[in-house]
Amino acid sequence: MENQDGEEAPSGAQEEVDQQEQTTILDLEVVQQKFGHWFIPYYQMCSKDIKAVRDEYPHRWRYLPRLYAELIKNEKKLHEDLTLKKDYNEHRSSKEIKNFLQREHIRTHRGGYHLWGSRLGIAP
Repeated sequence: MENQDGEEAPSGAQEEVDQQEQTTILDLEVVQQKFGHWFIPYYQMCSKDIKAVRDEYPHRWRYLPRLYAELIKNEKKLHEDLTLKKDYNEHRSSKEIKNFLQREHIRTHRGGYHLWGSRLGIAP
């Protein structure tokens, strides 16, 4: 069967394979909303280790520095848009990291929290 350009039209099975091969890309806003609060502190805590691995194995984790930079850029923009302040600091303090790790520990050992509010009374 030919398509309108006179070329052989793909069969139904071929169309299904073509659809399966298409890459699905998550929107950066979705990544920011769902994982940014988790990814940023972990990246900051592990950045030296990530660099050491990447120095030895450049093909590993190629996307992490770019993802981190994009998440920080978006977080800064959101901060400035929502607070109208230019005081955004991308680096988490040791206290913020400690609080984050405590929340992660509780979440992973006691069933976690919901995005719409914590079952444990601890905000995400």
